[in-house]
Formats: sequence, structure tokens, C-alpha cells
Amino acid sequence: MFRQAQELTERTSPDQASKIKGPLGQVNRRWDDLLKGIVERQRELENALLRLGQFQHALNELMAWIEKTNKSLDSLKPVFGDPQVIEVELAKLKVNIVVVSLLV
Repeated sequence: MFRQAQELTERTSPDQASKIKGPLGQVNRRWDDLLKGIVERQRELENALLRLGQFQHALNELMAWIEKTNKSLDSLKPVFGDPQVIEVELAKLKVNIVVVSLLV
């Protein structure tokens, strides 16, 4: 389009050429703004996609940890008798509590 307008202005009077160049300059500026907007939008979409991938990875790790912790808690059985065994089991539960509280 720009080339066609340039050829047209070469075959017209200076007054007509200036009347063509004015609106053409506006169209070119709008076109450039549109291209800049497209590039910016593409960059934003790529960043959003990257953040989504990072979030998905973190979510998958969290879900795996929850599954592992659930299995661990489900496998716990009441401990009777030996105070040392009870202390060890209590320490394991406290570690889980601390980990969960850090996640919240």
C-alpha cells in the first residue's frame, strides 16, 4: 500500500501528493502501533504460558507430596508400650505438622 501511494504521489501535483501523504502517514503510524501491540501481546502470552507451566509443575509436586503424606498417615498404627517408639512416632508427626504449616 505504501509503495502504491508513493507511486501515486510521484504522478500527482505537490498539492495532491501532500493530501495523500497526510492520511497515509496516519495509517502508517496506526499500523506501526498495531504491530507493537501485537508484539507486546505475544510477549505477555508467552510469559503467561511460562508461568502456567511453572504453576502446573509446582501443583504436580504438591499433589504428589499430598498423596505420599496421605499414604504415610494412613499407614500409621497405634503404638503401645515402648516410650521410645512412641517418641519417634510423635516426632515424625510433628515434622509433618511443621511441613504443612510452612505450606500454608
